[in-house]
Amino acid sequence: KDTGGGGEEDMGNMPYGKLLLVYLILASDAIALTMIQPLAPYQCTERFGMDDPGLCSGLLIGGFTLGLCFSALILGHLADIYGRKRLTVLGLFSGFLFTTLYGYTSSFYIALATRLLAGATNANLVLTRAICSDLTRGKQRMVAFAYLWSTFSFARGVSAALGGVLAN
Repeated sequence: KDTGGGGEEDMGNMPYGKLLLVYLILASDAIALTMIQPLAPYQCTERFGMDDPGLCSGLLIGGFTLGLCFSALILGHLADIYGRKRLTVLGLFSGFLFTTLYGYTSSFYIALATRLLAGATNANLVLTRAICSDLTRGKQRMVAFAYLWSTFSFARGVSAALGGVLAN
């Protein structure tokens, strides 16, 4: 049984191309998750006409994660049945679709629904970990997971900064 250790020889067959694709998928989710953070207070008051920008912003920002919270177990189970690739493509498509719809709505409630649906139909935050684990073993897995979370953190930082630039 592979316990996650392993020798240096494990590093020679690292599936770099496949892992890069996994990292890009995770980065796209991080961007969808955090890009609206700097924009949300302005959008709540100016675009949606809401009186409480703090509550409105919190709901919009947390909507994606809340949707994911309620669906992750179900989508993970469906990925085991139908395959991770199909659910990953569904997550990429739905993330793109609902994030685009969010950008065009002028209603707070529709915006909140698009954020909830973007999270509820997108298990890529969960699936990328499983795919990364499937692709690697031993020390490869440790390195791959380190890059996975580095990619997620980097993409969140860059997307929040980009959202701040767009807010001006």
